[in-house]
Amino acid sequence: MDKKIGKEFYHGDETHPVALTVGELQEILDELPKDLRIRHGFGKGIEVIVFNHDSDSEHLGFEELDENELSEDLMERIEELWEI
Repeated sequence: MDKKIGKEFYHGDETHPVALTVGELQEILDELPKDLRIRHGFGKGIEVIVFNHDSDSEHLGFEELDENELSEDLMERIEELWEI
């Protein structure tokens, strides 16, 4: 990995960085190694989705990847990254 991970990101730490906007999230992500793997739920990655597009309640969300619906290329990348 190209960066050391700060203690504020450790799982057992009581407080973790919080983002309420995409800009805040980008600042937090800039503190982490670019090659740090992502896991959400049981999925080995996330889908990045804008919900309620073009409305007053428009917002960014993340959902667990459904590995049964992935392309062969993406599945190969996941297998290499996680050394499955």
